[in-house]
Amino acid sequence: MRWRYQHSVLAACCLVYGFYHTARQVLPPAMPLLKDQLGLNYAQAGFLASAYDLGFGATVIIGGYLADRVRKVPLIAAGLVLLSLSLLLTTLGGSFEVIAAIRILTGIAFSAYFAAGVSLLSAYFPENERGKAIGIHMGGAASGKLIAPLLAALILPSLGWRPLFFVVGIPVLVIAFVFWRVVREPPGAQTISRPVSATMRQVFLNRSAMLLGLCGALIIAGNLSMYSFLPLYIVKELGAELSYGGLAIALMNGASIPVVPIAGLLSDRFGRKVVIATVSIISAFTLSAFPLLADVGLAPFGILLLGVSVGTSLAVVISYTVDVIPVSSRSFALGTVNAVTMLGGSLSTIASGHISDAFGIRYVFVFVAALAALSAVFVLFVTEPSRAMAVEERA
Repeated sequence: MRWRYQHSVLAACCLVYGFYHTARQVLPPAMPLLKDQLGLNYAQAGFLASAYDLGFGATVIIGGYLADRVRKVPLIAAGLVLLSLSLLLTTLGGSFEVIAAIRILTGIAFSAYFAAGVSLLSAYFPENERGKAIGIHMGGAASGKLIAPLLAALILPSLGWRPLFFVVGIPVLVIAFVFWRVVREPPGAQTISRPVSATMRQVFLNRSAMLLGLCGALIIAGNLSMYSFLPLYIVKELGAELSYGGLAIALMNGASIPVVPIAGLLSDRFGRKVVIATVSIISAFTLSAFPLLADVGLAPFGILLLGVSVGTSLAVVISYTVDVIPVSSRSFALGTVNAVTMLGGSLSTIASGHISDAFGIRYVFVFVAALAALSAVFVLFVTEPSRAMAVEERA
């Protein structure tokens, strides 16, 4: 493959996206420690773990709106600066309320990137290469998800949880500067000046976009709940060491790194709908089977299966969203779909906490397995991109 500038943009976006997910994943491996130090119940632990995604989900529509109307590169760089500051502020938190508020702020920083970053990539890659490119981009997220729990496994047992946020937060400032200097706005890029009411109608009245947001929420619920409750299940229920909780997340996320771009590539060849439905069904079976595998000493194998199935079709959902929305509303649509995805996924994580308090952590796996199965049903009602959409994209 001949290296082109668009591949440099993809690499830069992967780096940024990876660090945003490092920021997300730096907290869940510390949850057993935080639970003991702050005296949290499972419902509070679930809220704390989902606070990042609540902040992101509540503001990503605003991020999408801004990405259609301002230059994307400065917007992304500004979001990275906010991310770094919020990570460093987390080290000052000493209560559930303070840490939750700062984690919400960290998620708000993510909203400045997502729609702008995916729109940037969509402008540089044509439709027949877009699924693969976005899949690789989502794989960049998986690298961040791998780094954070590995760091946690090394640092938590001896130094506690606060140094983790310094280790992640300081490099983000450097990345912000590099991104601002290296990445250019795509050729022919222009800000959109159409009335916001027209954009909102085009997105909110698009049944496929709304269904994809719902599918994304049902898919990501498994990921978010596992990030929160897999370490707790392993440490509290199976009696493993604290570091094993971080290593479990690292193994799960590491297994997903090659699978996510493969899912994107397969969706380019066989269709987005087929891939989303198939992976969701596999995910449902894997989630429901994990406690049984753990009981017979096959927890590492079960964690590996979770990594290759749970949430790996989310990149295809994003690609599908780009396909069904005209370019004039693309960033806002990505923001809207991800708002539905992340808010729905976050609420599912909070629900998982209440289920754990009421029935035990084991039932969380059954709950999110049922949600994954539902996503395979809802995606069947998403329509294929219209001929008019294809004509507009080529224009």
